[in-house]
Amino acid sequence: MYSLCALLGDSAYLKSGLAEVPGARVIDLQGGLAMVPLSETLLREIQQEWRGSQGSTRVEGVFEFLTPPVESCVRALSKGSAIAYMETEYFGGEGYERSAVFRDAHVILGPLDGAGAINGALRALGVAAQPGQQEFDAVGLGRHRSLEEWLSEA
Repeated sequence: MYSLCALLGDSAYLKSGLAEVPGARVIDLQGGLAMVPLSETLLREIQQEWRGSQGSTRVEGVFEFLTPPVESCVRALSKGSAIAYMETEYFGGEGYERSAVFRDAHVILGPLDGAGAINGALRALGVAAQPGQQEFDAVGLGRHRSLEEWLSEA
């Protein structure tokens, strides 16, 4: 099983951009990137903080947790650096992966839905994998398999 909902972006930028968000845990990955796991607690916090703030443009369709307040938060955060939003869940080889990349409050890639969606988002963030390696592995997203494991590292 693999299950994760998270924001990905430049480590230093995420740390400064989310310093005032009590529930945000920024976890360093490889290559200067970091991840913010979107736990139920953090998603509720964002829902409360960003309630009522919905832009006129919405990412349609595929996402389960990218509600209007969460999307408004991601768009605002992307005003200084590219931010990828991702959701994935696999169990026994079946599942899904979805992503979108935001920059300057606009979607610059996606929404992507299907195999390779996370690798595509990572490439948009500048990740260059070695031959025979996927971007997912190049940044270390495989070192834990669940949101809870990532949060225990934070």
